[in-house]
Amino acid sequence: MNLLQLVNRTVMESGVTGTPVTNTTVQGATGELLRFTTWVNQAWQDIQNEHDGAWNWMRSDFSFNTVAQQAEYPYASAPLSLTNFASWDKDTFRIYKDSIGNETYLSHLEYRHFRDQFLIGSLRTSYSYPSRFTISPTQSIILALPPDDTSYVISGQYQTAPSTLSADADTPEMPTRFHMMIVWGALISGGWYENAPEMLARGTKEYKKLKAGLEHNQLPSVAVSRGFL
Repeated sequence: MNLLQLVNRTVMESGVTGTPVTNTTVQGATGELLRFTTWVNQAWQDIQNEHDGAWNWMRSDFSFNTVAQQAEYPYASAPLSLTNFASWDKDTFRIYKDSIGNETYLSHLEYRHFRDQFLIGSLRTSYSYPSRFTISPTQSIILALPPDDTSYVISGQYQTAPSTLSADADTPEMPTRFHMMIVWGALISGGWYENAPEMLARGTKEYKKLKAGLEHNQLPSVAVSRGFL
């Protein structure tokens, strides 16, 4: 369902009188329709933020070529230029050299240990094949040693930031069969606002049913870390 369909379905499920259930747009919505649209969007935001946004649909791949003698790579700047970034999946980083291939894992060090070990003295200007990385306090990737040329490719995965539904045709990225979870979440907000215990109870009951299935389908399996030192 898209935003318009989600809003209309929420209106229908609420049983609230005075708001059409066949709205043709939510653009410029006011009054009751604006409230329903806001509740739908809030429910979508709440779902995305559950489990710290670790849903499978909120995982994305990245890949970039290193810049010669450049150690630090901010996520929002070239060569990364990520516009939907939330956090790095530090266990997924890999590296290979164009002329060699032979892709290997990059091992992660916590920033304070990395800083003491690599961001000191002549190591700042010693260049080679990177074998370690850290994430700075500003979420930049920092490589050690800094690459000696542009032939290295760094790849991995990151979690995307929550999205907002604004246009009528905007569709949630979550699997379609769980879209009603957004409707039930919006109905919970409506139940609190309208002081309607029946609406609140129904929304809560149906939301919990779908939530269990979504967690089973879209949360990553528990895995043991590779435990790089």
